[in-house]
Amino acid sequence: MPSKKERRTKAAEDFLSGLDETRSEAQSNEMFDLDARPSRDVAEGMTNNIFGGAPGPSAAELEREVEQLQHQLTERQNKFIVTRNGIEISENATIDEILNKLEEVVAVETAVHWAYGDLLAFGEAQKWGAFYERAQEITGKSYQTLANYAWVARSIHFSLRGEKLSYGHYKLIAKFQPKQQEQWIQRVVNEKLSVRQLAAEIEGQKLPQPIPAWRKPLEKMRTTYEKKWDQLDGQQRRAVYEELGTIMRQLEELGLD
Repeated sequence: MPSKKERRTKAAEDFLSGLDETRSEAQSNEMFDLDARPSRDVAEGMTNNIFGGAPGPSAAELEREVEQLQHQLTERQNKFIVTRNGIEISENATIDEILNKLEEVVAVETAVHWAYGDLLAFGEAQKWGAFYERAQEITGKSYQTLANYAWVARSIHFSLRGEKLSYGHYKLIAKFQPKQQEQWIQRVVNEKLSVRQLAAEIEGQKLPQPIPAWRKPLEKMRTTYEKKWDQLDGQQRRAVYEELGTIMRQLEELGLD
């Protein structure tokens, strides 16, 4: 169940959305004062409806929430000004904000690749004359690059596209049949394979096999300890080797080798 703070934030967002819709409608009808706000009674009635009849935050509290949200939104927009030539970044941007913006850019980049492919695949299917020549002029990309976009889009069904894999992953598995694509996708997700690792696996023709339920905890443990091992320096690794050597000798003595 959402916390009180989460419910209040949701109520404030809905309230703000309602204001925008009301103002938009008023502007189109030219009948109302665009600066007018709902009365406190109306606002409190709205929050009671949102909370299913239970008393919600007062109109004053809700207005403060709205103003706070507006301030946060304006502040965040001002920290990143996107232009055709790049992004102007405020000096007081935090690491979390930078990383969040990177995630947004990655999502946009992936979406652009799919958009190229879907548009080109559609145009290709119509057999329009000089279609690719005009597409090259617009995009500034070579015919082969555009043809590859179209091929990947045709090969990967919408139902298999998701946020967990990059476009590079999909480009590698596009040559497989849908059933095999599903298997590769599942393996990439389970093993967290990078594009380079996936390429190596495909080149070695290591066809993906479903992981049995009893092995999943072991796979998770292996992945966890591999990450920890990568974080150790040389001295720490030697110490681990020595401890493992002691354990192996004890196992041999017990006849459990």
